[in-house]
Amino acid sequence: MNKEKIAFVLEGESREVQIANNIEKIFFGSKNDNIEVINLSAGMNIYMLWEIMQADDFDTDIIEVIREKDEAARKRLDGIDREQFSEVYLFFDYDGHQNNIKSDNNTDVVMEMLSDFDNETDQGKLYISYPMIEALRDRVGDDCDINPDCIISIDAGTQYKNSSSGNKKESEFTRYDISEWRNAITSFALRLGCLLDQDKSPSFKDYQKINPMDIYKKQLRKYICNGKIFILSAIPEFLLDYNREPFYYSMITRQTNKRNSCKKWEA
Repeated sequence: MNKEKIAFVLEGESREVQIANNIEKIFFGSKNDNIEVINLSAGMNIYMLWEIMQADDFDTDIIEVIREKDEAARKRLDGIDREQFSEVYLFFDYDGHQNNIKSDNNTDVVMEMLSDFDNETDQGKLYISYPMIEALRDRVGDDCDINPDCIISIDAGTQYKNSSSGNKKESEFTRYDISEWRNAITSFALRLGCLLDQDKSPSFKDYQKINPMDIYKKQLRKYICNGKIFILSAIPEFLLDYNREPFYYSMITRQTNKRNSCKKWEA
């Protein structure tokens, strides 16, 4: 029996691939024998990919664009037709495309990209990590913060990448087991509550109303407009979106965050 194929389109080829491979092993393993995850390196950041597709009025399929532009992806896609993919998910960094965005005072390009990449069964659903993929490891266990570092300068860049590696266990993506993922997802949910001005993580019913565009708009209004960014990983966001209510409550082990004691760090 042919397996259903899901594409993970990744910006990088190191940590991103490690994380994607681990997700496949833990969440798409023996319990989902009918699903095969295909990891594809885009070979470019999300803005560059979006611009190529926009220039063609999105008439060219995203899988075919990646097949043409990236040699490693072309080899990975050898013998695989676009029709074999039921869903496409894109994982990119907010920080990673900043130098490539053209200035236009009348257009929010990130908002346009999230609008264009909003359907996993069409051109793909975009998930953005703030500021980058390393946000997944920016925690200790299932806690929601490490000191006052939930909010950083939007220009932190390489400095943030280095500082977020301080917790060795959380940095070893290849060794994540279900317990470590439960910690990461709990931390995400607690931080999401903070971002939404709540003192606890959202209920499943409320979470279902939240999408990547909502998260970006909240980031924009509260932090990005002030030259800051609220650290939030897109990886747990995808896992919670992909699965159903029992998964949500089985993975979130704590519900009260530290917002009431962290107000001095808000933008």
